[in-house]
Amino acid sequence: MSDQAEPAFGLDRGHRRWAAALALGLLAVVLVIGVRVAHTTGPLHVDRLGERVVDTPNIPHTRRAFRGLVWLGSPEFVAAAVAVLALWRAVRRDLLGATAALVAPLLAVVLTELVAKPLIGRRLSSAGHSFAFPSGHVTGAAALAALIVALAVREWGRRAAWLAVPAVLLPLGVSAGVVRAGFHYPTDALGGIAMGFSAVLAVVVLCSAFEDRRRTRRRPVTAGVSGGAP
Repeated sequence: MSDQAEPAFGLDRGHRRWAAALALGLLAVVLVIGVRVAHTTGPLHVDRLGERVVDTPNIPHTRRAFRGLVWLGSPEFVAAAVAVLALWRAVRRDLLGATAALVAPLLAVVLTELVAKPLIGRRLSSAGHSFAFPSGHVTGAAALAALIVALAVREWGRRAAWLAVPAVLLPLGVSAGVVRAGFHYPTDALGGIAMGFSAVLAVVVLCSAFEDRRRTRRRPVTAGVSGGAP
């Protein structure tokens, strides 16, 4: 991918500030909900309201459909999709894009599984053996969706930002699936969405700043070469 007028990942300095602020805001959502549900079991009142939204008649094809949505957030699916995205950027000789594709989802998963879940310690019930907040499946789906949009904007410019509209359906669908299947409460899913988006935004902001700095350093050298004697 050659240097061009389009800002790195579609973010100039001003947009990077907004993206960084949004990443911090989403992380704050995780922290606020996490404090509220820390070391608790059972749903909050808002969880019961959210469960009613995805409650559907208990018929076989409906159960299968929701379990299919859960699979879209599974580690296997997310890892395979990330590998395809990283390979795409590598084929395009975009090392920074390939690095972002590998690092951003990994960061989201590490923050969820190794940091947030053990610290917050929320369980679905007193007999539950696994931590619930934030949802790992929803975190992976949200990170994947955000990554697809970021790499599309990197490849085709800001005109590809419209992909954010259909992309957000992925984590929303996985959220509905894990809640309907009884694997998580709605606040677990919300925390996963916030965590996944926040991690990708943070990586994209750092990569954008790094690439802009690299371009700035190249500019005087390029100018000197092109401005030589005829």
